Amino acid sequence: MTVRAGQRVQSCADRLAGLILSAAALTVDVKTVQDWATATHVSVGSLRGYCHTLGIQPKHALDFTRLLRVVLASRDGSWEPGRWLAVSDPRHLQALLARGGLLQPEGAAPPTLETYLALQRLIPLQSGVLWHVAARLNGPNDK
Repeated sequence: MTVRAGQRVQSCADRLAGLILSAAALTVDVKTVQDWATATHVSVGSLRGYCHTLGIQPKHALDFTRLLRVVLASRDGSWEPGRWLAVSDPRHLQALLARGGLLQPEGAAPPTLETYLALQRLIPLQSGVLWHVAARLNGPNDK
């Protein structure tokens, strides 16, 4: 592989973080890995490959992405996850929130990004994905 001056070589964790953030920025909830791949213009095989390379189940990465979208969309309001997720059964909504470490009362202050990243159990810390997500959302740190 030849790297040209100024060209950025992305790690697998950075690529997956980019796909997560692309889907989290959508105006609609993506409910399947296929929908996620289509919405972010990548093949399902590539998306699954990134996940498996990092030891992440694709469904867990999807759930993380869906919940990240809710956390980001709720920053300036109250905690109403059902408003942002295409989940009609309250039991399914509660199960999804529990998997993401986000069980808290409706109308409460929404969790911060930092709280979500610390409480979630869908993406392992050692994968590096959480670092890339936080770095991209927080912007460059010049300190």
